[in-house]
Amino acid sequence: MLAQVSHKDKKQVAEAIKLIFEQPNQASAKSFLKHLAQVMKPHWPKVSRMLLDAENDILAYKTFPKKHHRSIHSVNPLERLNREIRRRTRVVGVFPNRASVFRLVGTLLMDIDENWRGGRRYMGKEGIQKIFKTFPERKENEYILEEALINLEAQNTIYTT
Repeated sequence: MLAQVSHKDKKQVAEAIKLIFEQPNQASAKSFLKHLAQVMKPHWPKVSRMLLDAENDILAYKTFPKKHHRSIHSVNPLERLNREIRRRTRVVGVFPNRASVFRLVGTLLMDIDENWRGGRRYMGKEGIQKIFKTFPERKENEYILEEALINLEAQNTIYTT
């Protein structure tokens, strides 16, 4: 968004956009975003349009419980994962084919997934259960089936290539 703003106005626009994320709940953040888009429209119409187009994406984290906001906002776990993948692939150097890269990275991702499913969770189990309860049309068995299919697909990809 800031690429659409002149250099002298970037700080002002960035500070205004940060205020969206400081709103206490989703309803107030949504109304503030719409008001901010209207205020910005005469000066920065592209930014205003971008804000309105990305409204659902910008405010998606507000649907999670408050204690998860910090975890969702941070990209540290993703950066740590990328560093670990980079470290492991540098040890090998040159891979003979794509399948070997998929096996190595897939095994690493499965190992990390097992750790997170165990005791080291990124988000608390109680908070995640609250999220699942917000979808009353889904039954708990459906999640088990989806999880089993994902695990089966991951194993097939790793062991058959």
